[in-house]
Amino acid sequence: MLKKVAARIKSEKAPDTAAAKAATATGASKATSATSATTAASAAKGSKPSTTANPEATVVAESDRVKTYRVALWRKALRREVSADVALARQYLIAVVATGDARSIAAEPVNTIWERLIDDKPAVGDFSKAATAAAALESDVQVKLLVALAMSAIQGVDVPYLVQMCRHHKLDLAKHWKLDKEFLELITKSEMKVVADELGLRAAMGDDFKKVFAKSKAEVIDALLSVEGFDYSGKVLKVLKF
Repeated sequence: MLKKVAARIKSEKAPDTAAAKAATATGASKATSATSATTAASAAKGSKPSTTANPEATVVAESDRVKTYRVALWRKALRREVSADVALARQYLIAVVATGDARSIAAEPVNTIWERLIDDKPAVGDFSKAATAAAALESDVQVKLLVALAMSAIQGVDVPYLVQMCRHHKLDLAKHWKLDKEFLELITKSEMKVVADELGLRAAMGDDFKKVFAKSKAEVIDALLSVEGFDYSGKVLKVLKF
């Protein structure tokens, strides 16, 4: 009798257990589906291309290439002015040596000029022979070699020292630079707009400005360098100043 009662109780509990398992499985399936849907939606949202445009440049960035360009400009301009004044070349040469920067003077360019002037190679590495050869030089050749020494110093000093020289000299870059293709190729089209504003090119180009900048970089460069009636001389960009 007891066995029959136990069997009946067991049979009544079995459906409830099966239902509970089924409900648990259904809940888990719904949760998995919801998670998958959320992940898919997130992935789809993340895959959309960004509609945020790159901001326009407000200055010309001082990139390594721009820095290299402007330092070369400083050296070239200062060398050109100092080479035209023997007394100034002598003065600057003395100052360079006196401030301990004689190491900036390279022998090679001086020896190249020596050889060019007298068609003979200097005695490299032998002071006695070099001194004897220098004594035999005409005075005008000695002056040219002195200037060559000053040019070598300007070319060899480090950048902070070069800046000191340019400032002391009150070097006017406007006499030595105007907008060129070499510089424009170093910067972006956005930065070219900054250049155009600073030099007055945007105003000179008028309605053509926007049309030009819709073209390729090479075409923009050509257009900026050939604005009819625009005077390019005497205008130096801030980024090129020392």
